[in-house]
Amino acid sequence: MAKQSKPSLANSSGTQSIHRVLSILKKVAQYNETGVRLSQLAQELDLHVATAHRMLSILAKEGWLSMDPASKTYRLGYEIFDLGTKANQFKLKDLFHGALERIADQTGDTTYLVARSGNDALCLDRVVGKFPVQVLTFEVGHQRPLGIGAGSLAFLSSLPADQAELIIKVNEERYKIFNRSGEEVRSAVKQSRRLGYGLSVKTVTPDTIGVGVTVTNTNGEAVAAISVAGIAKRMEPTKRDKIVKVIKAEIAKIDRSSLTGGKT
Repeated sequence: MAKQSKPSLANSSGTQSIHRVLSILKKVAQYNETGVRLSQLAQELDLHVATAHRMLSILAKEGWLSMDPASKTYRLGYEIFDLGTKANQFKLKDLFHGALERIADQTGDTTYLVARSGNDALCLDRVVGKFPVQVLTFEVGHQRPLGIGAGSLAFLSSLPADQAELIIKVNEERYKIFNRSGEEVRSAVKQSRRLGYGLSVKTVTPDTIGVGVTVTNTNGEAVAAISVAGIAKRMEPTKRDKIVKVIKAEIAKIDRSSLTGGKT
């Protein structure tokens, strides 16, 4: 009878790492509503803090987890969303797709559903309007720094001032890709708070304007944002106000009682 070979140390180590990663994801999911800190995860999973930190950092970098920079807590990231959409189980996209279609139909412009993923905004869904010229600057599944784009700006503006400032500082270098400075984003946040909605003027591309409104759960936490983007000449202040009213009216029609956990 042939002698069965023992698993190599590399294979054993690899299997152990996989089990640890899966345990981390399950444990974070258990605390997803409130978030969970590194020290608590390490203790409950019986991991060395350095090992847990290394794995959490990789998972966050790859989008499977997100870390709130203010509270230092971890939640599930939106790579999980990507799996969920493939299984038709992610409720945000399903819940708001009809609203996006109605908004795009009423405004004629492209409508987006955006969620927060750590320091980023993630495009969950998009419906193209009927006007001949459309603004298609944010692809479904793509991310950009919070503060860039109307829905993203609405999210950032909805946060407490100290949290928003922390995110701006973290993202400051990344804003340069969009020819924006941290100070310009701060100014846009102040304006958006004053207006009551996110207003992005020629930020993503030179001739576009977008407006965005946050979607809150029953606890008043922002869980998503709906935005409309159009070419600048179609987005004069009067029309912007009308679009905001359309978005708010559609949000009001949705039963949001199942939505929990504002931050990811």
